[in-house]
Amino acid sequence: MLTYINIKNFAIIKELEVDLQPEMTVLTGETGAGKSIIIDTLELALGGRTDASLIRSGTDRSEITLTFDLTNLKHVRDLLIEQEMECKNECIIRRIISSDGRSKSSINGNPCTQQILRNISELLVNIHGQHEHQALLNPERQRELLDAFADNKFIATKVKQLYNSWLKIKKELTVLENTAQDHPTKIDFLTYQLKELESIDFSAPNLENLRTEQKRFSNTEQITVNLNAALDIISEDENAAVIRGLYSAKNKLEKYKEIDPNIASTLELLQNAIIQTQEASSTIRQNLNSIEFNEDRQKQVETQLTHIYDLAHKHQVQPQDLPEVQSNLEQQLKNLKTITIQLQKAQDTEKELEKLYLEAANELSLKRKLATTKLNQLVTTKMQVLGMVGGKFAINFLPNINKDFGANGLERIEFLVSANPGQLLQPLNKVASGGELSRISLAIQVITAEKEVTPTLVFDEIDAGIGGKTADIVGQLLRKLSASAQVICITHLPQIAAQGHHHIQIKKTAHTNDTEVTLTTLNQNERVNEIARMLGGIKITAQTLAHAKEMLKY
Repeated sequence: MLTYINIKNFAIIKELEVDLQPEMTVLTGETGAGKSIIIDTLELALGGRTDASLIRSGTDRSEITLTFDLTNLKHVRDLLIEQEMECKNECIIRRIISSDGRSKSSINGNPCTQQILRNISELLVNIHGQHEHQALLNPERQRELLDAFADNKFIATKVKQLYNSWLKIKKELTVLENTAQDHPTKIDFLTYQLKELESIDFSAPNLENLRTEQKRFSNTEQITVNLNAALDIISEDENAAVIRGLYSAKNKLEKYKEIDPNIASTLELLQNAIIQTQEASSTIRQNLNSIEFNEDRQKQVETQLTHIYDLAHKHQVQPQDLPEVQSNLEQQLKNLKTITIQLQKAQDTEKELEKLYLEAANELSLKRKLATTKLNQLVTTKMQVLGMVGGKFAINFLPNINKDFGANGLERIEFLVSANPGQLLQPLNKVASGGELSRISLAIQVITAEKEVTPTLVFDEIDAGIGGKTADIVGQLLRKLSASAQVICITHLPQIAAQGHHHIQIKKTAHTNDTEVTLTTLNQNERVNEIARMLGGIKITAQTLAHAKEMLKY
């Protein structure tokens, strides 16, 4: 339970602290005294959105500290230990808001994220605001209240998680299906293209060999003619053969080598020329003998080259780039086959998640329907007690709009009410007046609060729009509720304030340069005066005081 509140430099509060007790504590004060500020600080300390404008004027930061007794809250102690936050039957939450809009939170002196803070806070405090009756018109809030009454938190969370997982895999499936659209046709086409490429050797060495063979076949006749002509010039022509001339020159100089020493060196050159010419002649003859025109081989070479050039033209590349084309096609085919596997896997996962979702969602629907019967009876009964004699309450289940699945289950929740005898049940937002809506909201809040395991329940002026006998009954309901949880109630009705076990007065005092807000725990006599003030206004008479004492049963 909440045992201590300390507030520094928040709004008009300079510094304020208060100790709180078990059972029911009421907070009262004149309009504008600062009652709503207490709720604002609680919500902010427990993880609400920060607002630098709420920092007291002239200061650079605001600080709020809450202390909770965890003696009977083992599950909270275990969670704090799990988060490595020291815990000795106490939880101290501190939130500091700086003028630059930044904030820092800590639990038992350990810095923590806002998510961890909210997770802990949900187990400690539940605040029922004064505008709850307006929120009750929201279908989302109606569903939340039903699930709270039915203890559906675990299964509702499971449904939402399964739905989000299912939705994620559905999106992945859409991407895969778009990618794999017509992929059987694409696979067939790629396979056909690869078979074409694999049917011929277009490797660089083979391509070079084929081109060389093609050139040779194309020039066989001309090569033969020129080789024969060269052979004639070198050795075959009887009258003008080069080799004959070399021999003739050598013979003419032989007889003079003894006379002129320089001729000996010339003879040696001529001899070398004769030898090289003979070798050249021999090589030419070998080339002539090796030339063989093979028409079949020529056709084969031409066919292979034509096929290679056609494939290159088809893929819009040069012939030497065909190996890269083949590699790319092989990778594309591999990717398509991988997508097929991924698609099948995603389809299997989607079916499994759909099955798990439906199992959980149907379980949630069943629990809701079972709880609905009881909640209908309880709220209807409370409506009679709260002055709506003959009124009825019912919960209607509607299908989800435009889809079967939803993050919150298979149905939408709609609260129906008949405020007067003989009226048909209709949606809450169509038939309930402001006062009726406030009382229906109060009935639902009190009933659902009885199901709460949260140790501290805060009610912020939820008694708006009621009075008289109904206010007495509301006070009794809240006092009864405090037997199982700490109840803190901000109220402007004396009938409710009189039901509190403890009473704190909120007072605002204006000074020359600032305004001071104080919280005072009232004793018995002070309570009589405060209840009398709430009953009689400015002038407190003996009759008013007597009435206050009677209400407090003194």
